[in-house]
Amino acid sequence: MAKKLQKKSDYKKKEIIKYEPDRTRDNLREFMADCQSPDSFLRDFNDVAKKYFKGNKKEKKELLNDFGRHYNGALVIMSLDNHIVLGSSVTEKYKLLIVEVVNNLIKEYNCNTTDEKILAEIMANAYIRMIHFSKKMTRASDIEHATKENNTLISIMSKEIDRAQRQFTNTLITLKQLKSPNLKINVTAKNAFVAQNQQVNIGDKEKDKDDKKHL
Repeated sequence: MAKKLQKKSDYKKKEIIKYEPDRTRDNLREFMADCQSPDSFLRDFNDVAKKYFKGNKKEKKELLNDFGRHYNGALVIMSLDNHIVLGSSVTEKYKLLIVEVVNNLIKEYNCNTTDEKILAEIMANAYIRMIHFSKKMTRASDIEHATKENNTLISIMSKEIDRAQRQFTNTLITLKQLKSPNLKINVTAKNAFVAQNQQVNIGDKEKDKDDKKHL
């Protein structure tokens, strides 16, 4: 009995950690953010890719599914650069065209920021929709005998074409505004009318007269 008591007395006291709800939530947020972070996913893909390309035939076969999953995920994450998600929004015959259009827009307007690239993708998508609905309306218009259903279809296609055109135009205007130089104002007179990239100054008439007298 004494031995048992002695053993109990030798037990170390466990440290009691107080539950803090806010701290727990912060830890969970940090953990979940890291799990769902694109950077974390790309870091894992980098590790898997190294193992896959350095492995032998057997190792590559074992890593193939994992490599493929990470590769597809990486393509989606980098879709603002490769436009793979944009391509999936249209039918198969338009996939290459929409990527070509958005790449040309990005090059033409020197789109470097995220918002500029997104605007270029919106414009490319609107352009493809204009083509898609125009073809449908052309086919519907070629029917010799007009029907109520056919006329309704033509009306719907016409509205969709107009909507796509407006979206393209408005997005283009927004992109041009983003890329336009900032307005600089330099006022050197009492009265000045300043326009974009222009400066017109109207000085004091009396002062101008005095200046002419001294000439």
